[in-house]
Amino acid sequence: MNMYRAPQAPVDQDNQEFQGPAGGSLETALSGQYKLGISDTIQEAWALVKGNKLAIWLGVLILGAIGVVLQLLAMAIVGTDDPESRKVSLLVNLLSLPVISISSGFMMMVLKRIRGENVGVSVMFSYFPRTLPLILMSLLAWVVLVVSFLMLILPGIFLSVALSFTIFLMLDREMSVVNAMLTSVKIIAKKWFSFFFIGFFICMLNVVACIPLCIGLIWSIPLCMVCYAYTYHKVCGQE
Repeated sequence: MNMYRAPQAPVDQDNQEFQGPAGGSLETALSGQYKLGISDTIQEAWALVKGNKLAIWLGVLILGAIGVVLQLLAMAIVGTDDPESRKVSLLVNLLSLPVISISSGFMMMVLKRIRGENVGVSVMFSYFPRTLPLILMSLLAWVVLVVSFLMLILPGIFLSVALSFTIFLMLDREMSVVNAMLTSVKIIAKKWFSFFFIGFFICMLNVVACIPLCIGLIWSIPLCMVCYAYTYHKVCGQE
């Protein structure tokens, strides 16, 4: 053994780029050949929150600031000081459509980070070219859900969960609006109850986190975002 030889293994390990968790594939997702344990998925998502909280909270603050600006703009246009006015709410929803690419970009930022990509909040503003398809998707999904809930409540609940992957499939897989919506329904319908209970648990966790002065939201909101993106990655993988 040469005591003067520089150690090789530790240096090589330190220089290795962080790799995100392994995911599934679109083929296995469509065939339903994927595992989605509720507790396992949430625990794995929680492990990915570390190192991502700051970026996620910066994104949340940016979206919050945009929401405040749109609220003030709508109140100024309507000419009222009541932020809960029905006209103000409607106008805010309309003004929010052009910036849907930013909120969708936020979810893509979370997805890229849990995959091990070193990206920041600037990614949120890189999907402006997809604004029109995203607006069309939002309007079409709204119509489908409203009609579903008006006909029967259960179809509306089913579709509100089954359409959850639409944005990811549009931006990550570059699918068309209709194809992304249909593919999302096909994938999630295979194990709908697993997706439902993961979402239900995360929602309840956020409710509980609000009780002690909302301090728990510091961790629960990043977990919610990471769990959403990670569930997609775990099921559909990366192209």
